[in-house]
Amino acid sequence: VQGVATSRSRHRFGLLLRFGVAAYLVANAWLFAGRVVPHAHAFAEGVRTCYVGTGEWLRDNTDPDAVVAALDIGAVGWASERQVLDLMGLVSPEIRELGLGMGFADMVESGVWLGPPGPRRPSWFVDRCEGAPRWAGRTVGGVRFELVSTCTIRGVGLREPQPWTIALYSLVSAATPPKSD
Repeated sequence: VQGVATSRSRHRFGLLLRFGVAAYLVANAWLFAGRVVPHAHAFAEGVRTCYVGTGEWLRDNTDPDAVVAALDIGAVGWASERQVLDLMGLVSPEIRELGLGMGFADMVESGVWLGPPGPRRPSWFVDRCEGAPRWAGRTVGGVRFELVSTCTIRGVGLREPQPWTIALYSLVSAATPPKSD
């Protein structure tokens, strides 16, 4: 009798385990199909239209020796075929040092990355922010940020699904009169 009870307990445990595994797999499939795949498609489309599009505009409308500062350098640098100043510091050692010293968010916000006038000073800036473009009309260190274009990209990850504004700015001397529309 005890052997029969043990056999039933094992059978029930086995059924419960199979049911649990099946429920886990269904839940993960639902999450993957309902969240991950749509987000990945939307993000890839945003990179293509927003970042690659901005890079192509830079390639077609700027001097070949132009320097572009950007928070997200990959697609912009590739499509623009321009020298890129990486404001996240991954491939720009001078920016990495500034960011480690000040904190990257403070370093970007301060505009210290503009550096002194010279061949490495950026003449273009591609920013990513939530909401309205944050640099439009701003002047920092004698440099005025003139908004050229914006586009929107949906999220940069599942933990940041909100829309981001990608803004392209021309960086001009504050002594130069602003362009009138």
